[in-house]
Amino acid sequence: MLGQLERGEITFMYRLEGLQESLREFQQAANRVSMSILSAALVIGLGLLMLIYHPPGWGEYGSWFFGLFFVAVVFFNIGLLWKIWRSGR
Repeated sequence: MLGQLERGEITFMYRLEGLQESLREFQQAANRVSMSILSAALVIGLGLLMLIYHPPGWGEYGSWFFGLFFVAVVFFNIGLLWKIWRSGR
């Protein structure tokens, strides 16, 4: 039997049951973590940009731009929190 194994004449077949559910949960958790990191980066980046970036003529439209972007980030965070809450975690 060892000789057949060394020559590659014996093959093993195996099947893991129940792994798909664990893999799906892991992927969902990884997606939530990456969305949380992206959301935090957007909020911090927007705050820094609002403090630092003041080009000439930007005063009229800049506040609208930053306001709309902030509202989009808030809705993104609410959606993320809703998904986490619905999953029961």
